[in-house]
Amino acid sequence: MFPQWDFDLQAITLVLERLVGQMRIRGLGLLTVLLGTTLQLAKAATIQVYIAPPGVQADPLSGTEYRIASFNSPPVGNYDTLSVNEFGAYDTAGTVNGLRVQNADQYGGASGSRYMTFGAQNGSAASIALTLSTPRSYFGFWWSAGDANNGLTFVDVNGFVARFSAADIVSVLSPSTGTVTAIDGTVYNNSSYYGNPNPPAGRNTREPYAFVMFFFTDTQVSRIIFDNAGSTGTGFESDNHTVRTALPDVYQPSVWVKTMEMVETPEPGTMATVAGALVALGLLRGSRRSRAAGGAARDQRRA
Repeated sequence: MFPQWDFDLQAITLVLERLVGQMRIRGLGLLTVLLGTTLQLAKAATIQVYIAPPGVQADPLSGTEYRIASFNSPPVGNYDTLSVNEFGAYDTAGTVNGLRVQNADQYGGASGSRYMTFGAQNGSAASIALTLSTPRSYFGFWWSAGDANNGLTFVDVNGFVARFSAADIVSVLSPSTGTVTAIDGTVYNNSSYYGNPNPPAGRNTREPYAFVMFFFTDTQVSRIIFDNAGSTGTGFESDNHTVRTALPDVYQPSVWVKTMEMVETPEPGTMATVAGALVALGLLRGSRRSRAAGGAARDQRRA
């Protein structure tokens, strides 16, 4: 029933019996105490998400300790995998030509350089997994021609997972006639984020362009998965992927987007304890009913 789960039912039963005898708790109360004492969950890790001021296309943070994937070296074309020295490796998980390196156009290319894309540009709806060369505390990238289909899933060294949807940025920057306020109080017009900031002016003004920054608190991330919600109707265009090992200070002219909490699946050993507890709880309740029935039968015989 519980494959590869190793637990001592007798030991758990004894513990429960003692709890019942000493604390006089029943049913769900017993289960609550058990869960509270056996679930050894790690401290929740969080991700703080910000966007840089309008027009910023590269990491604005100070310091020299960082690595960047600019996609300027690989030739234009489609790739199954793509490795970047001292940064990491991009893998399309068996999908042929799932990643494309594209020349700058109206949809992407920071400062007129090549960029990474998939979806509408190469007809691939598959996600792209980036395995970092070493765990990192920060990730940033230039998000261009953004749309709500774009998403990133972060996997940290403890197995915690969180997915960010670019729909949150679209929401922050809507309507395009509105404004947003940075941490330092600077006010930006939303319209300043719309349209490719590189010349010639006036290209693709219906979609936002922003440098997005993710700060990982109480954890480090080892994998980042890019997805386009399984769609080829739009593209996921990005450039200047940047990582840092040490958690940097937040760039004060940036605009806060949201705080995310990473979610963990309990380890099999923890689940085994819970499963054993549930079984033991059933056995205890069953044995009480049996003792009660036996006592009633003896009373009837005595009568």
